[in-house]
Amino acid sequence: LSCGDLDPVEIDLFIGSTPCPSGYIIDFGLCDIEAYDSVEKTITVKSAGTSDLYISSVKLSGAGANSFILDQDDYSGVIGAQRSIEIGVEFFPGELGAHSCTLEIASNDASEPAYTLELKGTGAKTVEFESLTANGSDGIETSDQLTLVFSEDPVGLLASDITIVGATAGLFSTSGAVRTLSISGIIVENFGPITLSIGTASGYIFSPSYRSTEVYKNASYVSPNIGVMKYVPAGRFQRDDTEGNISIVSAFRISRSEVTREQFLEVLGYDPSDATSSGIGDPVQFVNWYHAVAFCNKLSIREGMTPVYSVSTISDWAALSYDSIPIVTDGDWNAATANWNADGY
Repeated sequence: LSCGDLDPVEIDLFIGSTPCPSGYIIDFGLCDIEAYDSVEKTITVKSAGTSDLYISSVKLSGAGANSFILDQDDYSGVIGAQRSIEIGVEFFPGELGAHSCTLEIASNDASEPAYTLELKGTGAKTVEFESLTANGSDGIETSDQLTLVFSEDPVGLLASDITIVGATAGLFSTSGAVRTLSISGIIVENFGPITLSIGTASGYIFSPSYRSTEVYKNASYVSPNIGVMKYVPAGRFQRDDTEGNISIVSAFRISRSEVTREQFLEVLGYDPSDATSSGIGDPVQFVNWYHAVAFCNKLSIREGMTPVYSVSTISDWAALSYDSIPIVTDGDWNAATANWNADGY
């Protein structure tokens, strides 16, 4: 491109208002070969000098030249100073994959007698991205795999062609119309949506190019003392027969099974169960609300968590013995408070 005073003869090229210096790459993008689609671009050739520009030839060369078509056979002729002509190029591939060639414009511009542009495009085909689903189940299993179903096998589709928002992609199966992709690091809430987008590097036009699906993020916790604590999602329920009496419950975890005699003994140092129990693996018996509060706080301390409950007369829950826990109504224990921001039981 000229700077300062205009040269007598000068050639400038543009696509729209975008300058195209010699060697510029024009990308025609994807073109569906099965739909016999084509992509057209118009290149403006301007005589930017003070004298006439003479175009002696416009030609395509290179291995992929047969995939590109000039909209007329002969562009030779004179372009008056400060005037322009348009060259139409159509990308019409017959095969899948990348295609490229060189467009050369020969002129009487002494500084650029052979002005070249690189043309490229990809022959593609449309594949229906029919569905996206996640494994897992609410409250039981965290999603760790996605299943992608296509109308046919998109041969060459790789994990690097896929982008996920809401989780981290892992291993991807590389063949078949049904593909699987492992995921981890889910950052959305339980039953929240993650989105999977497919790029075009594989040479396919995916319709649609993205889909979303809900995933399960069940943050179950395994206690070293009482086993699996299952995740229960937040929800609401009708608590009685009165219309509008709706209770909203935050997400929580609950032990997969009742606290056993053995577990209670380990934490509180005593098993209050009687002879009707068949063994230490049975649920503990004869436990009141005060015992439950003490068990939870002492279990929290054992596992390095902050106890939830406070009783005005208890300052050291770790040292609290079973015998110190009331078995009849007690005003101080009835007035127990709870710190719902604590991370304990």
